[in-house]
Amino acid sequence: MKRFLAILLIMSMIFPLAACSKTEETVVERARAVKVKEIQESENPVTLSYIGTVDSKDIVKYSFKTTGKLGKVFVEKGDKVKKGDKLAQLNIQDLNFQLSAAKSNLDTAKLNIKKAEDSLNYYKDLFYKMEKLYRVGGISKDQYDQIKLQKDTAETTYNQAKSQFEAAKTDYEYKLSLLKKENLFLKDILLLV
Repeated sequence: MKRFLAILLIMSMIFPLAACSKTEETVVERARAVKVKEIQESENPVTLSYIGTVDSKDIVKYSFKTTGKLGKVFVEKGDKVKKGDKLAQLNIQDLNFQLSAAKSNLDTAKLNIKKAEDSLNYYKDLFYKMEKLYRVGGISKDQYDQIKLQKDTAETTYNQAKSQFEAAKTDYEYKLSLLKKENLFLKDILLLV
């Protein structure tokens, strides 16, 4: 057994030394033939065909901001339209009549406010003079109260005239804006799909 252990000891010392020895391996590279192509940009259109019905999610009806007769329709059923295309136009004759009436009301309101302002200034001046006379005893309390009432009435009339002027001005500006928007453009329509 001693002999066997000695051989085993010797072999265990020789094997590690044999494993550390270097062996040179040579790597041989082989050349391969390669084809080179230039990259080109191209389009491959994809066309899909389906049979069915296309419908919108919601149906929304659009109209002009004012009522009136339709003057012209610029598109027909099946025409392709894009944003900004004019679709229809109202007959603007009725709108012109409405604008003319609103302008007349505005002019009348301007005249009424001027008359009310003149009247108010007159009664304010008269009241100022009568107030001085009343303080010194030149007029009675009844006369003083009548002049004060006339001045207050003139102020109320002036305020009403201002109110009517503002209403007439707003109506005129509204009618003017309607006249500018007598066309229905596709840009005014938000399509909901």
